[in-house]
Amino acid sequence: MRRSEKDGVSGLPFYALGASLSLFFFHRDIAIISIMFLVFSDPLSSFFGVLYGKDKIMPNKSLQGAVAGFFTCYLITLFYTMNTATIGTHILVFAIISGVIGASSELVSAFNIDDNLTIPVLSGLGLTLLNDFVTVFP
Repeated sequence: MRRSEKDGVSGLPFYALGASLSLFFFHRDIAIISIMFLVFSDPLSSFFGVLYGKDKIMPNKSLQGAVAGFFTCYLITLFYTMNTATIGTHILVFAIISGVIGASSELVSAFNIDDNLTIPVLSGLGLTLLNDFVTVFP
């Protein structure tokens, strides 16, 4: 348990709310990807940010953590879409932009909004808009 959660609300309600809202509002595949961003990218961003983060871009956010988040979200999207969508260059474009969306949704948590809520909801919203332009999930 984090020190901030000791005297306040834990991250679990935000985690459940973020995952539930994603599953309710977004296409199934987009919801799954956005929840995987939360499950994998959030801890890896934090790990690399704490361990190697010397270039601060925001309070409690480092360039190294953001880059780790980008690559994690990119790889999640790339591997997921390669197994569920028609193979083509549009998947690569979708995955690269998804990495940016996922990393950006992690940075929003610097504004005192729990990232367990912002990552799946903002990522799902961004991926839904992206899917309108680079259609991967019909």
